[in-house]
Amino acid sequence: MPDSLRQAARQRNPGTDPAELVATSWPHARELIERHIVAGITKFVIRPGSPETPLPRFVEEFTTTLLPLQN
Repeated sequence: MPDSLRQAARQRNPGTDPAELVATSWPHARELIERHIVAGITKFVIRPGSPETPLPRFVEEFTTTLLPLQN
């Protein structure tokens, strides 16, 4: 997780571990979203956490990993 993203998560949610808010891998993203779905949340914003992530790769991995969670 980039330091800038970690700092932003800490500022917005003091006392919360940034790893509970920002996924560090696709499996971690799926796990976080599944936990939120169980809690009743139905809308999510998913975006690359790093500017170095090529958009085509991001979209492909998103489609494979997270799109199946859509209901």
